[in-house]
Amino acid sequence: MSDDFGNNAGEGGALTPRAYALQLDGLIERSRYAQARSLLGDALRHYPDDNRLLFASAQIDYLTDDPESARRTLQQIL
Repeated sequence: MSDDFGNNAGEGGALTPRAYALQLDGLIERSRYAQARSLLGDALRHYPDDNRLLFASAQIDYLTDDPESARRTLQQIL
């Protein structure tokens, strides 16, 4: 299980959405977009409707010159 007290494992041993988002933020901050996309693929397989992860996806798309994909993802969040 997961909680806000440092436990990072979710169901089936996957990271929690929060843990994924924190890792993604660090990769994006360091412009490691290929690594971020790879991690994001894993994260979205486990949590396809998590807004934090979808926002990270839009952010990566925008920062890698794909504003149309970013716009569609942001609309999905809304």
